[in-house]
Amino acid sequence: MAPLTWLRGLPGPVLAGVLAVLGSAVPVSASASGHPSPSAVVVEVSASPGSLPASGGTVAVTGSVKHATSCQLQLLSHEPFPVIYSHNPTSGCEGGDYAADVTIGANTGSAKRLVAFTLIARNASSSFAAKFYVVLAGAPSAVVVSASASPSSLPPQGGEVTVVGVVKHARSCQLQLLSKQSFPVIYASNLRPCVSGFRAHVIIGANTGPAERLVAFSLVARNTSSSADDQLIPQGLDHLFPQPVRPRLCASDGPLSSETGEDLVAAAP
Repeated sequence: MAPLTWLRGLPGPVLAGVLAVLGSAVPVSASASGHPSPSAVVVEVSASPGSLPASGGTVAVTGSVKHATSCQLQLLSHEPFPVIYSHNPTSGCEGGDYAADVTIGANTGSAKRLVAFTLIARNASSSFAAKFYVVLAGAPSAVVVSASASPSSLPPQGGEVTVVGVVKHARSCQLQLLSKQSFPVIYASNLRPCVSGFRAHVIIGANTGPAERLVAFSLVARNTSSSADDQLIPQGLDHLFPQPVRPRLCASDGPLSSETGEDLVAAAP
């Protein structure tokens, strides 16, 4: 550029105006030009495994991002069980990779749950959110696989039978009397812990009538979200007993005393 010697003769205010115009024409660098930086993008994100059993567990979240200076994981769904993860933004994804662990608690309901998350990638001028999901199975229903009474028939004077059951996914079991009869039926009616098996004793009084009677029971297995039952019928009280015997006995799985903690029920007329 030629020397601007001609500026020397200009009055002060005019000189200042000319210099301002010349200064505005000076080129600026591209970094200061105001062009926006590339937008942050989540290319992909997923959890492994993508589904968990009802008991819950830990999943590994991995993602790929571009133009991000920070990433943050957020829980979108509202759950009745704990979901544990780091809520804070992290700059560890600036290189393009994101990784985190999430621990999901047990689902005590019978319905499966869809746990929703979003991964947010950010830079100084933009943000990008991508959703992903983890399926948490529902709690399995309690099942009574089998239930039976031994012996399955009694003489007219009655007697004692042993009830045995096989259950699955149960936390408690309960024996219930379904039928009504004129003789006493004594058994423990309280809820008791059971995981895979059940055992109890039942005392059935004498049948003084001429017809056989079917004494019907139900074994009920429960967990926190469901219950299941199976009926069992000791039978064969089918003769008239001239002088009926009414034994004064109790049904329990242990010593017949108050220390067992059982509620003893005598079903009588």
